[in-house]
Amino acid sequence: LTSFALGVICFLSYAAIGSKISADGTLIEPFGLIPIGFILLTIGLISTFASSFWFLFHKPNKFDKWIFAASLTLIILFVLYFIASISYLSERAQNEISNSKTSSNEIPNSN
Repeated sequence: LTSFALGVICFLSYAAIGSKISADGTLIEPFGLIPIGFILLTIGLISTFASSFWFLFHKPNKFDKWIFAASLTLIILFVLYFIASISYLSERAQNEISNSKTSSNEIPNSN
């Protein structure tokens, strides 16, 4: 639960700090908070799932069943989001590659 809360704090602090462009044109942002937040959220989800799975088979109560279902649902949604993101990014990369090949094959007209 602590790692989950710390992950959420990482994302909230990233949003609060924001990003800006310096005078020389470089982007200044706390990018390290994004992967740290995802890692902490993943650790929180896995530990919640593992503990609720354990309590599901050792004197379960209604609350344990709800926590197990919620953590399993979040894990499934996280995996689906990850798959959709990778699919979108790979399709976008393929489009950029094909566009760059098309533009490099064009012969400039020298009139």
